[in-house]
Amino acid sequence: MQQKSKYVYSFRSLIILPMLLATAAVAQSPQGLPKPSDNDPIDLSSPFSIIFYIGIPVLAIVLYLVMRGRKKREK
Repeated sequence: MQQKSKYVYSFRSLIILPMLLATAAVAQSPQGLPKPSDNDPIDLSSPFSIIFYIGIPVLAIVLYLVMRGRKKREK
């Protein structure tokens, strides 16, 4: 009798817990914020976009590689 009630309790928990978590997840979604589905692709026709999305990341990678090379030479 003890074992059966233990399994029933576990089964109820497995059913009820996902329902509660799903409800909490839906309640957490903010209203009025942009969603990924509302985004437009990057407009690379403006110079600012090219510098911001391509130039700065490439510059950061080059600077990282240069600094890493200097650090290896020091050792």
